[in-house]
Amino acid sequence: MLSYILLGLIQGITEFLPVSSSGHLILFKDTLGLGQDIILDVTLHIATLTAVVIYYRKKLYSLTLSIFYLILLKLKVVPLKSANSLNKYKKDARFVSFLILATIPAALLGYFYNDFFESLRSPLIVATMLIVVALLMLYDHLRTSAKATHFSYKNAILVGLAQAVAIIPGTSRSGITITLASLLGIKKEEAADFTFMLSIPVILGAFLFKISDISSFSVFFNTRVIVSFLTALLSGYFSIGLLINILKKYGFMPFIIYRIVLAGVVLVFLFL
Repeated sequence: MLSYILLGLIQGITEFLPVSSSGHLILFKDTLGLGQDIILDVTLHIATLTAVVIYYRKKLYSLTLSIFYLILLKLKVVPLKSANSLNKYKKDARFVSFLILATIPAALLGYFYNDFFESLRSPLIVATMLIVVALLMLYDHLRTSAKATHFSYKNAILVGLAQAVAIIPGTSRSGITITLASLLGIKKEEAADFTFMLSIPVILGAFLFKISDISSFSVFFNTRVIVSFLTALLSGYFSIGLLINILKKYGFMPFIIYRIVLAGVVLVFLFL
């Protein structure tokens, strides 16, 4: 039971913090000698998906409302509202199109090269990527701020390509996407919101990809699975707000230090 609680905590906290959830799960399972557990993997994906949906429920509601209104307006089912309202709806629709664009690269790579990325699930790869992305984050932290900008179609595609790289364990989806967005001149808080919203289709896709391997949903109704789900859900919801607050106060520096220290510990155990 304890291992299920710990796995839930690790998934929930590290899914959204820029430290790599897949990397931590690999290291933890390797340390305890735990094998691949498809039931647990699916459960943790459902939990983190639920956490981000609950956290951004108001934004999701607003985006959905805007899309439906624009469709109904196009069909001439509803009357035209004020110019301000129309601009707001169009802005929301544009945001959704950014999310769709940014999802495509990771979806294609994950689907066609899943076996290749599964072969990269090793402590050495995790340690290497922890360091590589930490150095990229450090470069962004130390450089002179770029001219402020906002998301565009070009930026969305670039962030999507960065997210595709995050399939490699140890990279961190939030770490590499927020860092790249920051290098493009987008504020880290805005980039974080986009990244977390972007995680919804990605996590949903991973869930659907793995759910096909499960023969019966009854396997989810046991104490250990339920406990891991609740642990990941609560810790995931907490970690979203935690990251945004840390970014406002300290930037990425606490996570840069953590990544390098963790990578160092892993390398010491591997080679000494």
